[in-house]
Amino acid sequence: MQPDEIQKLAEVEDSMWYFKALNRRMLLPLAELVNREASILDAGCGTGGLIKALQAFEPKWKINGLDYSPVACAFAHSKTSVPIKQGSIEEIPFHDKQFDAVVCADVISQIGDGTIALREFARVLKPGGILVLNVAAY
Repeated sequence: MQPDEIQKLAEVEDSMWYFKALNRRMLLPLAELVNREASILDAGCGTGGLIKALQAFEPKWKINGLDYSPVACAFAHSKTSVPIKQGSIEEIPFHDKQFDAVVCADVISQIGDGTIALREFARVLKPGGILVLNVAAY
């Protein structure tokens, strides 16, 4: 995504209906983690909109963000209070079995081979962890 498009995304994602609905949908499978400390990775966090929704949904969660774009990482860092790393979902820069959940919204379809990312998600998830994916309809 081009830097000017990332800036446009940052400007609208907190108010646009699509992102509000997407964030609510991404939270539903995480209900079993409510009221307890859990570690969550937003893989492909973009400018931080989903991270903000995760923080508001359960303040006890320890959230990390990851995005390929340094520009998106800068926006996410400025909008949230969580650690943001620049990197790829094809080579996630976190330890094995580190997260109780991985969320990935509209990102996996942006890479050539999604199975590489799925293997990485499985690697960083704790046993019994939750993977929440949203993929493009087309």
